[in-house]
Amino acid sequence: MLNITAYAKKLSPSLYLQLKQSVETGKWLDGKPLNDNQKAETLQLIMAYQSLHNETPEHFSIAKGGEIYMEKNPC
Repeated sequence: MLNITAYAKKLSPSLYLQLKQSVETGKWLDGKPLNDNQKAETLQLIMAYQSLHNETPEHFSIAKGGEIYMEKNPC
């Protein structure tokens, strides 16, 4: 990919969610498995998208601005 951030800027929220699901399950929506290269590149795209749009990061994700977000343990 030439510039992953440029691709991430063009992703729709619904396509982002589909790609995220594919990485989480290891399968495309049609059931075909992702190979290692597809998984790595799709994960990079997901992280780039999150760094641009993730206003409310989950317990571990990439927050808006590219920061790694880890929910603090309340202990």
